[in-house]
Amino acid sequence: MSWNRHNILAILLGATAIGGYVSYQNYRNRKRSEAIFHITPSPLKTTIPTLSVDQISKLAYGPDTLPSARQVETPWGSIRVYEYGPEDGHKVLFIPGISTPCISFRGLTNEFVKKGCRVMLFDLYGRGYSDNPTYYQHTEHLYIAQILSVLSSSKLSWTTPNAFSIIGYSLGGGIAATFTRYYPSMVSSLVLLCTSGLVREKNVSWRSYWLYRTEGIIPSFITKYFVAKRLHNPSALRIHTDEEGGIDLEDAVAAELGPDSKETRVMDAAVQWQLDHHEGFVDAFMSGIRHAPITNQHAAFRVIGRRLDEQRARGHGYEQGMIGGQLVLILGRTDPIVLVDEMEPDMMETVGSENVHTIILDAGHEVPISIPGQVADCLWKFWKGHEFRVG
Repeated sequence: MSWNRHNILAILLGATAIGGYVSYQNYRNRKRSEAIFHITPSPLKTTIPTLSVDQISKLAYGPDTLPSARQVETPWGSIRVYEYGPEDGHKVLFIPGISTPCISFRGLTNEFVKKGCRVMLFDLYGRGYSDNPTYYQHTEHLYIAQILSVLSSSKLSWTTPNAFSIIGYSLGGGIAATFTRYYPSMVSSLVLLCTSGLVREKNVSWRSYWLYRTEGIIPSFITKYFVAKRLHNPSALRIHTDEEGGIDLEDAVAAELGPDSKETRVMDAAVQWQLDHHEGFVDAFMSGIRHAPITNQHAAFRVIGRRLDEQRARGHGYEQGMIGGQLVLILGRTDPIVLVDEMEPDMMETVGSENVHTIILDAGHEVPISIPGQVADCLWKFWKGHEFRVG
């Protein structure tokens, strides 16, 4: 190929156009972050009012699927909250994963209510029936503010010392840990189910790296298109490891659903309906992957570990620290996302081996969905064995 001034001019014009577009996108994203964010309403405000009573009754996750619902208004949008069980029971707060609404805890909360607990659960921003603050980064700070809004909305006191146990699932585990880092006095027990926070970055595929770690370079509408397409594709909702190794981050959706069963089919339907009817879900999912506490949360866990060391050194019991002086780590033996052989030693190294009580169950990443009874029984046994008192 002979190079002449026309070839060179075409290349220069192309490079200028690309550079100009990237600069424009960066400017646009910066202005968005500086602007007052827009609240994308949940299906409770957009879709549900258009449905008949019969149509609503057939939804996998309808407005009345879980008992005692309420909407909590916050500066970042409205939150869907459920609170039920004996008012004088031990309080347990549940933090869901990145893709499923809080119906994923239905089986587990029912088990704890049977044991006399008071439970509270809610949809993360952009999921289920909670609004999404568009253009607002889904960092641990946003989720901590959401938790505080949820706790303060109860007619009961959830903010006194040792007020409640917190159970975080997947992304919810990373959120629960960061909350406990900053508000340790409220938490009587920290329970991490197939948790994020210490997931090793090397396990992330190159495809996900370019989709999620190049924000401002790849236009957001292109990223959103590919993410939404994959999440809507039924074949995408099965664990996929690329040919070079590594997990695509959208696989978290498949992992939270787990193997085919009656309950996971309900979860699948709930997630697909959410994809179709919650305009803020894909944005929330993408922002959570980029900014939420999924990896590199060693600092938060080290703080928790030091406090547990101090609790043990001072001989503090339940009234002055976590039950049993340990956080509880529950893992699925066949979990393809949070690997037992990595998470257990990484957690023990970061927090301290004496500060971690590990439970490994025969399940995948969908532990709270597929075997809620086993999870509740194991956790209850641990609590009861360490001077746990109901009330």
